[in-house]
Amino acid sequence: MSEKILIPTFVEAEPFEKLEVNGIEKALRDCYKAKAEPVYMPQLVDARISASKESPVWRWYTTPSVLVTGKSKQGNQVVVYGHVPNYFSKPNNVAKAVGKGLLNGAGKMPPREFYKLLDLEDKEKVFVVDYNTLRNAPSGIIDVAQALEHPQTIPFLGGQARAEQYLQKHQQVYNTTKINVWHCDDLADEPRWRVLLLDGSLYALSHLSSGGRFLGILKNA
Repeated sequence: MSEKILIPTFVEAEPFEKLEVNGIEKALRDCYKAKAEPVYMPQLVDARISASKESPVWRWYTTPSVLVTGKSKQGNQVVVYGHVPNYFSKPNNVAKAVGKGLLNGAGKMPPREFYKLLDLEDKEKVFVVDYNTLRNAPSGIIDVAQALEHPQTIPFLGGQARAEQYLQKHQQVYNTTKINVWHCDDLADEPRWRVLLLDGSLYALSHLSSGGRFLGILKNA
């Protein structure tokens, strides 16, 4: 097993990775089998903010945090960023989504589960962004100085204060004034979802049948 990683509050998190086809589902399954709780994006961000640039927490990691694109009950086109346990926190549901077919790497989410996530909007762990606002925003390299204005940055990282701290640390660790903010158009007849991945980018393009690497907090830690 890889080196253990300390996250804020000084609990140990252990990497679980499967760099193979359907690795997201397999790595998540391994995490639960080890009786560990997967780290959501805000926890991962906090760990990076507190870590030195030599820490293994600066490797890329997938999280069970999700981006879901769909229509509300009122017919509004929205994108939800969820950092809470959700339908796809369960490996079996990830496998079902892949088995039913992906659209540009994104899986179908049952509408009822999408509505549940929408109802949890609190601008702390669940954020809702207008679909057209995100679609019209750049996907790619932008200036860190402009990153807070991008509609993905704050919801992806888990709040404005956290985003401000992270962007500052990002510049120090990567010695750059740029950051990649990646997203795509997932609007379809049914809600479509992806897991969120953090490397040197805010990456919301993860293909659900690709490799995965999660951090899991050991329950007895």
